[in-house]
Amino acid sequence: MDIDDVSRGMLGMQPMNRRHVVGPERAQQILGHAPSTSPPSTRYGYVRKLVDWARRLHLGWVVVHAIAWTSELVPGTLLRVSATDIDLALRYLADVGITPIGPNRWRWDDTPPEEMSDEDVAFHTAFEITTDEDLAGVQRVHTALGLLDLTGAFEVLIHLNAYVLNNPDQEVANAFWAGFRDRMAVPKPIEHLRLHLTTFWFWRHTTTKTAFDALLGDDVRRLAADGHLPELATGSLHLRARHVLEDSGSVDWDDKRDVYQAAATVAELRPAVFRALLGSYHAVYGSLDPAEALTMLESLHLPADTEHLPQLHAVLRNGVANHYKDPAAWHP
Repeated sequence: MDIDDVSRGMLGMQPMNRRHVVGPERAQQILGHAPSTSPPSTRYGYVRKLVDWARRLHLGWVVVHAIAWTSELVPGTLLRVSATDIDLALRYLADVGITPIGPNRWRWDDTPPEEMSDEDVAFHTAFEITTDEDLAGVQRVHTALGLLDLTGAFEVLIHLNAYVLNNPDQEVANAFWAGFRDRMAVPKPIEHLRLHLTTFWFWRHTTTKTAFDALLGDDVRRLAADGHLPELATGSLHLRARHVLEDSGSVDWDDKRDVYQAAATVAELRPAVFRALLGSYHAVYGSLDPAEALTMLESLHLPADTEHLPQLHAVLRNGVANHYKDPAAWHP
């Protein structure tokens, strides 16, 4: 049975009440037409059609359950957004009377009922989630991350960040960084997540090393020690490494030098290392050693017509460590 037949047969062609459609029972009914004993390739092909169909209709629950259904069988083939985190957030929102009704549209069953945007939902619930004493510490992190997945709102990161910084529980920090790693390991991370990293975690000298090591440094050093750096060439780890490198200009040079050097040995990451060096030079609090950075830049063997390559080579050769120390050096 084709997924289009399933959808028409179960939902009909008439207008739908999406609050009824998006429940997990519906998802399970639809998924039930492809037995769990099917080969992974068959299940993936079937669910891929389900995901595309569900996204067109904005059926968030169906997408979530489809991802969960295939994630263990076909790692890396679907975006790594945690179904558990989204599930927790949707349940929390439902408990306070907030349900999704469309893209950037939510219904709040207040008196009178009110329609809300993603930003509205985040504004009204992010702080409450991170301070809810009925939730265990790690559960607060996962629920807030789910809210971030659903809304993409910077407001979520403000409150989640404050909660993690003020919590001595290492399990809370571990859950936080694991969630960030997953969300940086996709083709296009949440825009506000990357902005948050560059304007807070990679900005403050008291947090840059912790953040950089948790997001990339520890993994790269482990792979280098084990002789497995080629694993950085493809897949979700490559995506995460690329994004973190590009955003790490403000990380102290001593905390990132060895990671940059290791990444530079992986051909597929050399463009990202170049952008990391470029960011290290141009960021207000960018950090690099001109002589060491020049040696690294030359080891990348980039095409001569790479944008900004001649300028970066020239300023490093002249010993300039940061654009703001000598703005005229970039355009002599």
